[in-house]
Amino acid sequence: MLSIAQSMAVKSQQIKKDLDQKALVAFQAYQFNKTYEGEDHNGDIYTGLYDVLKTKMPKDYNNLVGHKSSVRAISSKPNSNQLITTGSDGNIFSWNLKDPTNGNLIGNTGEINRSLALSDDDKWLACGTEKSKIVLFDIAKSSKKVLKGHNKVVWALEFMDNNTLISSSADSTVRLWNLNDAKSIIIAKTKSRIKAFALSPNKKYIIGASDKGEIILWDKSKNYSSTIIYTNATRSLSQITYAKDGKFIAFGDQQGLVSILNVANKTIEYDLIGQSARITDLEFSSNDKFLASSSFDGTVQVFLTDNYDLSPLVLKDHDSWVSSLSFTNNDKTLVTGTMSSKIKRYPTNIDQMSTDLCSLISRNLTQKEWKRFVAKDIEYEKTCPTIK
Repeated sequence: MLSIAQSMAVKSQQIKKDLDQKALVAFQAYQFNKTYEGEDHNGDIYTGLYDVLKTKMPKDYNNLVGHKSSVRAISSKPNSNQLITTGSDGNIFSWNLKDPTNGNLIGNTGEINRSLALSDDDKWLACGTEKSKIVLFDIAKSSKKVLKGHNKVVWALEFMDNNTLISSSADSTVRLWNLNDAKSIIIAKTKSRIKAFALSPNKKYIIGASDKGEIILWDKSKNYSSTIIYTNATRSLSQITYAKDGKFIAFGDQQGLVSILNVANKTIEYDLIGQSARITDLEFSSNDKFLASSSFDGTVQVFLTDNYDLSPLVLKDHDSWVSSLSFTNNDKTLVTGTMSSKIKRYPTNIDQMSTDLCSLISRNLTQKEWKRFVAKDIEYEKTCPTIK
């Protein structure tokens, strides 16, 4: 029955004219998969249901519209419905996913914005720009100030604590900022460029991904002394992130390969293929159940971390390169940003999409359709019993 469910999910995506038929085939595939204990993290079942929602729901039902150009950074907290976005138009928007029709404009830097970070106490919002500035917004006071120190694009930002900010730049430096006096010190000067960095969950370590294929670790307790924990000169690294439990590091490169590094023994446990261009963002969900990767090939892959051998969910209906992503809404939603200004919301679980799906359908499968899409020797049942 699971093979039938898989086949039906694929067939549902090929149905273009009869949208009720499309929905019924996809939903019946989901029900078979559920009844016969198939894998919840099933890409074909997920895509079948998502494809139905796109055709049955209003146009752009899962899009957030506000930016005029590429969305380069997204910041959110997993247990919240709030997220913040920024990009090439210089705008910074705050969104409430419970009412996402309109974003609240926080401000505009007047430049191309490349990076974003929000302090844990929600007081400070830091935005790194193409022209080397960090614009620091005091959210409560609706005021801002500019942090100057870098002399090239600010690629990445992270808060060490509520009054300490870390930044990396194309000028090959990593800076530590004291927000009380807006001054910084250089804690690292590298021969390569640190395209991305991440803080360990305990905030004791900083890891940076370099364009020369190195992962560099800086130890806070040792005055930020550095150690190279991985090197592969054939790879130009573009993104890096820690798992929330601190046991694994995920990093991606310019060719679209994502690797999982075991922190304890510094060995690669998995190489995750599927994307064919630069990895632009990586994030573990707050419970480490999922790992999401976005790419300039226009796709996002969502892996189940307790079984990386399982095929990932592939989100491929973006109309442009995908430049950023973030989990939010208690990990129930994955938000992505594209180079075409679109922000899209995706459910992370197929059960979410199946809820109330019958309310969008006006009939059940006919006996003829059942024999065609299910099988002649499987007893007929109503996909939506509430529909007569």
